[in-house]
Amino acid sequence: MQQKMTVITNKKGEFIGAIRLGTIKDGNKTYQVQALPHPDHKHHHVEVDDALMGKSFDEVRDALLRKIQ
Repeated sequence: MQQKMTVITNKKGEFIGAIRLGTIKDGNKTYQVQALPHPDHKHHHVEVDDALMGKSFDEVRDALLRKIQ
């Protein structure tokens, strides 16, 4: 299954963070997630495979940056 994510970079393209978009269920609770843009940041919308979420931070960051280049 694919997950929709927003990758956030600064104006130089350096990684700031990433967030999964949409509805996330945690047990009986449901969360609606969205990213609010900052004027100095760039938002890149990507889709990634669920398997990526189980990897280390460095692997996830590198995979996300490859998707936006």
